[in-house]
Amino acid sequence: FSERLKDVSTEGGKVKKVITSNRKDQVDAVILAIGFKPNTDIFSDEKLDKLKNGAIIIDKYGRTSIEDVWSVGDCATVPHKFLKDAYIPLATSANKIGRQIGINLSKDNKELFGPYESLASSSVKVGNLEFATTGLTEDQAKDLGYDYGIAESKISSKPGYMPGSNRISFRIIYENKSYKILGARVFGEKDAVLRLLPFTTAIHAGLTTKDLAYYDYAYSPPFALTWEAVNIAASVAK
Repeated sequence: FSERLKDVSTEGGKVKKVITSNRKDQVDAVILAIGFKPNTDIFSDEKLDKLKNGAIIIDKYGRTSIEDVWSVGDCATVPHKFLKDAYIPLATSANKIGRQIGINLSKDNKELFGPYESLASSSVKVGNLEFATTGLTEDQAKDLGYDYGIAESKISSKPGYMPGSNRISFRIIYENKSYKILGARVFGEKDAVLRLLPFTTAIHAGLTTKDLAYYDYAYSPPFALTWEAVNIAASVAK
């Protein structure tokens, strides 16, 4: 979860090894997520505030620094709960902010619908492996000056006697004194990503690891443990 790519070793034009800050792994393929660059050079008005990469800065309602000009999508920032003006080109935020802008442009009164805050929640599936993240990473929490702790665990998705039971890895970042959840990551096989959803809700609501450790989640052997994996993962930090 906290490794940096240092080098990719190839042989005969094919990737053979990945070298990170922690280890060396033999691999068959590598997926590089290199990101996007906003195509905003056509907008030269100095009144339009942008990030260094060219992304148009918007507020929690989608408004730019120019009156009556709104922006959303891969050329605009996203209002982040912790990072403020962040460049996070995800369809989820674009859809929500776009809907918010449409509602506000069609309203007669001045009371705006919203506001919207992102947690950069995202997920990916490669083969049968799932990964998801929400909120702050460890580096971001450090940069923002948080006194934080980390709770790591590997927990079964459901009882071992049930078909399809697998281990899910959790990494929770929380504030040391308050135990408020700042970020979370999950990794595993089937249904691992769904275990991230309670953490997203918890961060938005200002909940703690102690809260999640005792919340009542639905139980039945085909789906979960009597103590849901989220309960157990959160209890590591309480």
